[in-house]
Amino acid sequence: MMGSLMSGVAMKIVGPLNSYRFCIVLWGATTLAASILLQESNSTIPLFSIAILWGFAYGFKEPVDTTIYTTIIPRGKEAEMMGLRVFIHGGLEWL
Repeated sequence: MMGSLMSGVAMKIVGPLNSYRFCIVLWGATTLAASILLQESNSTIPLFSIAILWGFAYGFKEPVDTTIYTTIIPRGKEAEMMGLRVFIHGGLEWL
C-alpha cells in the first residue's frame, strides 16, 4: 500500500518512466541484498526487511506499469487493450 501511494507522488515529481527506472533499481538492489544477507538460516531481521522492501517495490511497480501502458495505447482502443492486458496478466500470474 505504501508503495502504490509513493508511486503516485513519484510519478507527479519525476514522471512515469523515471519512476519505473527507480523501481527496477530498487527491486534489483533488494534482490542483490537478499542474496548476500540471507545466507544464514537464523537471519530473521534481514528477512523481514527484505520482504518489506520487495513488497514496497511491487506495490510501486503496479501503478507505474499501468500508467505507462495506458499512455502508449492509441486513442479509441483503451477498452480493448486494457482487456487484453488484464487477460494476459491474469494468465501469466496463474502460471
